[in-house]
Amino acid sequence: MPENILRKVSEFYGLCSSIYPSQLEIPSTTQTILQVFCLLKTRKTQSIQKVAPV
Repeated sequence: MPENILRKVSEFYGLCSSIYPSQLEIPSTTQTILQVFCLLKTRKTQSIQKVAPV
C-alpha cells in the first residue's frame, strides 16, 4: 500500500512543472508543502545536470 502511495506522489511531483498545485483543489497547507517539494526536486535536478556533463 505505501509503495502505491509513493508512486502516485512521485508521479504528481513529476507533473508539478506543468500542473501547478495551486490549480488543484487541495488545502493551502498541503499546497505549500507540494510547492516546496516541487522546488526542491527542480533544484536537485538542475544541480545534477550542472555537475554531470551531458
